[in-house]
Amino acid sequence: MGWWILATRGYVVPSGSMEPTLLVGDQFSAEVLSAPKRGPRRGEIWVLDNPQADPEEPTLVKRVIGLPGETVEVRDGQVLVNGQALKEPYVKEAPAYTVPPFKVPDRQYWVLGDNRNESEDSHVWKRAVSREGFVGRAFLRYSPIYRFGVL
Repeated sequence: MGWWILATRGYVVPSGSMEPTLLVGDQFSAEVLSAPKRGPRRGEIWVLDNPQADPEEPTLVKRVIGLPGETVEVRDGQVLVNGQALKEPYVKEAPAYTVPPFKVPDRQYWVLGDNRNESEDSHVWKRAVSREGFVGRAFLRYSPIYRFGVL
């Protein structure tokens, strides 16, 4: 049991960028030992170093959308990966923006917040995030207790 405690880290959600999945003030655990070694998978929620190097917000929480070598695009309110629309029951609302086709470079990932229109993410930065920037995979919301559950 001790390895599990050492392999996780707690975080507090600072903004509404991941609504409705994570709300401001939600507390969750991220697995920071084996998950970063295996790398992100599509659909997972990850804590990552802020690529904008903002000392006020050193880490961010985002969902992995595009994997290395894939082409991501946003048009007509849908996110497409390699030309196929993703099924995204977790988003707050359809994106009200467009992103021209973007090929994700090797060892990088396209990330978006679930609150697509209120998230500073790959669509705003106009770039993907390096694999080295991923800190841990969010897996368990523990507070508030009435929202307890696996992410």
